[in-house]
Amino acid sequence: MKYFSSLFMFFFLLNVNPTHAQDASLSVKVLDSLVQQPIELVSVVLETLGKSPSFKSTALNGSVSFINLSSGQAVKVRFLRMGYLDKVIDLTLKSGENLIVVNLTQNLEQLDNVVLDFKQPIIVKRDTVIFQADAFTQGNENKLRDLLKRMPGLEVDKSGNVTLNGKSVERLFVEGKLFFTGNERLGVNNIPADAVEEVQLLDNFTDVAMLKKFEDTDELIMNLILKEDKKQLLFGDVAAGVGYKDRYKVNPALFYFSPEYSLNFIGDFNNAGQKSFTRKDYLDLNGGIRSMSPTSYFELSADEFSRFLSENDNTQAVHRLGAGSYRRSWKKTDLNSYVIFDDSDLEQESTSVRRYLGTEPFNENRDQQQEKDFSFLITKTALEYKPNTKTDVRSVLFFKTNSSDESGNIQSTSPFQNTLLQTNSSNDGFELNLDTQITREIDAKNTIISELKLKANQTQPEYLWTTNRPLVDQVIPYEPDDPYRLIQQVQSENYQMNFYAKHYYSINKKEQLHATLVFNQYATRYENNAFQQLTDGSINSFADAGFNVNTTRNITLANGSLEYRYKDNDWTIKPTLVVDYIYQNINQRDGDRDINNILLLPKAFAKYRITNTSSFVLNYDRNVDLPSTSQLVNRNFVSGLTSVSSGNPDLGLLTRDNISLSYNYANLWKGTNFKIDLDYNIKNGSFKPVTNFNGVDQIRNFIRLERSEDQFSYGGSYKKRLGLISSQVKVNNSIGNGFQIINNQVLETKNRSTLLGANVFTLYDKFPNLFTSFFRTYSSYENSIGQSDFIQDQMALTLDTDFLQHWNLEFNYTYNYFKGIQTGTRSNYDDANFKLSYLNEDSRWSYDLRATNLFDNEFKQNNSVSDYVITDTRTFILPRIFMITVSYKL
Repeated sequence: MKYFSSLFMFFFLLNVNPTHAQDASLSVKVLDSLVQQPIELVSVVLETLGKSPSFKSTALNGSVSFINLSSGQAVKVRFLRMGYLDKVIDLTLKSGENLIVVNLTQNLEQLDNVVLDFKQPIIVKRDTVIFQADAFTQGNENKLRDLLKRMPGLEVDKSGNVTLNGKSVERLFVEGKLFFTGNERLGVNNIPADAVEEVQLLDNFTDVAMLKKFEDTDELIMNLILKEDKKQLLFGDVAAGVGYKDRYKVNPALFYFSPEYSLNFIGDFNNAGQKSFTRKDYLDLNGGIRSMSPTSYFELSADEFSRFLSENDNTQAVHRLGAGSYRRSWKKTDLNSYVIFDDSDLEQESTSVRRYLGTEPFNENRDQQQEKDFSFLITKTALEYKPNTKTDVRSVLFFKTNSSDESGNIQSTSPFQNTLLQTNSSNDGFELNLDTQITREIDAKNTIISELKLKANQTQPEYLWTTNRPLVDQVIPYEPDDPYRLIQQVQSENYQMNFYAKHYYSINKKEQLHATLVFNQYATRYENNAFQQLTDGSINSFADAGFNVNTTRNITLANGSLEYRYKDNDWTIKPTLVVDYIYQNINQRDGDRDINNILLLPKAFAKYRITNTSSFVLNYDRNVDLPSTSQLVNRNFVSGLTSVSSGNPDLGLLTRDNISLSYNYANLWKGTNFKIDLDYNIKNGSFKPVTNFNGVDQIRNFIRLERSEDQFSYGGSYKKRLGLISSQVKVNNSIGNGFQIINNQVLETKNRSTLLGANVFTLYDKFPNLFTSFFRTYSSYENSIGQSDFIQDQMALTLDTDFLQHWNLEFNYTYNYFKGIQTGTRSNYDDANFKLSYLNEDSRWSYDLRATNLFDNEFKQNNSVSDYVITDTRTFILPRIFMITVSYKL
């Protein structure tokens, strides 16, 4: 932080342009030449030599304005409107306001089959935005990301994620074909800018075209149309880098695309901590967050594989990744297949102070070191068959296998216990999915879709803990030994079959009925065996003390639903009634248990389109929550390093209700985006752990608590682009009321969180660009024992500037600050990275010098709050790394 003020002033001065005062504005009024009435939605393009065009659209009164212009500039103003002849005006701006009135002449001969020589730079339809690439090129674009940054409403972050008016692009297509896995970052950072003719953003996208009129998906995708001479495109880079203290990286990225087939390969081999396959990629391969229920998302996010992908802070890290894909297209069939393999070796170290918030608060100091070897293989093959325009058949085969080995040491000190612990674990698992979907349009009024999913997965983790004291010895019957060796062997198997059928009936152009039938079958087997291995090799079984879980669970879920859908130019209304039948059979050591439930689950959705740029959305749904299998077991099992848990087969099921309201205003032409969200969620009871502490040791069992818990959140954002400066203000607030049970005492809890912040960034072509942001979060956690309040600040600064024709400098700085109000705890962490690049467009070679962890920090410091623990953690990281990279462009 001590360098921040001087750095900021330096970057600010770089962005000041003293030679061109922004002392002029342009106001335009557009009239129909025949009736002299204002014309709405005329595309007005302001073109200035050496700069990207500015685009705006006329309002209801036919007016539009441009500000922050410079006097003396020669500009070209282009007027485009379907049904009118195009018009172009050249003028030189004077100081102050420049006012012009323009008359457009109706084009009475313009028909659908007329071919226009000039293409509009931007075309905006209801769910589609199309950019003509040539209208935004300056000649110095390298990759697609450089081109997208020039397009109004589009934003590209440093990783390559794309948003349109604040909404995230979820998949990337090229010529209507999925690019690699659909991850837009891969294409944005690799596809050459000069190969693209058109960029299409398609909202409410559905893979099956005939379902577009029935479904509202809310998915935004990007499709690229290539130039005619680039339809067969070979591109990519091969990069190799070396750095201080034997750091290295090798990144081949080779792509071939043609309408008939494509072949792609990427590799990443480095010991600089760079991870190419992320947790988001994993979630996307499983259908993306949007397609998951909250329960499925939580389970997928919490598995060991997902946790590994989220771990980015290491003291040593070696990653070896290879990925390839192949697509073949015939007249009626598409085959798309890819494989991803990763093998990583990691070393991790952390120290933490954990403050327990029970009836008798205390602190635990914990030091931890770990070594991990992790590898995975993922393959996916998708087949699409369209024998005619009324039939669509899709089948996807997905396979994943992963293996891990871990070892480490933990030292824990508290007022009650001092623990020295050695950990060793291994885990092998696999997952196999087959999904087949058939869509058939019977006639103009009837369409049917049916889908069958088969899934199997298995994990087999095994743990060995060697410790100086018996852990959780209140319930674990140890025999005296030195040291104590605790072994846990787990096997989890899950099989499921899901059948889904839906009939779409079109009553008329505005009204539809959707009838759905679902039949799901789940089978789970969960084994958890724990025992003590004595120094002499003998085994001390814990079975007689209520340990060793062997549970089989079968679930049958059948439901039927009827949805009425009304849609016109302004309204979309969808009330739905769902009837659920749920049967559970739970087989454990102590006998069987059968549970039957029938539930009514209403849902409702309404969207009102106020104008072409603004809308309200109201959504309500009731869902059912089932406990996990581990929450139902009636025996003890080791659930953590210092915890033992048991479930409760009588938990039953719970319902929760959610209602949300949102308002969105997005005007591409005016560079304005305004959004307000309100969300209320209430759980009609909960599955609560009852946690009893003995020092840091915890004994936990689950009960059904018949008390409602709720969460209310509201917030909004306002984003505005003025000329070449874009800014955003964001506010979010969350209020939650719930319960926790500690040492058999039920405590009412209140959670509060408020986020306030803003960011500003520039979009200059010839001058340095600056991005800066600041966000502050206020958090409060309160129960009947006490209250804990926190403040967290996050600041970011990025400078990106071109100089000396072929050189580029990118500098990133981040600062984090945390303060605990009651405890007085304070921590801060700042970091900086830079990249200096040389790229000559006339050469295939490029060079860059990168530095990460510029301040050579030993650790990152962060803080977290759970139901009963406040944790202040120092995670040790890789040292400062300087690396020189040479790249060759194909």
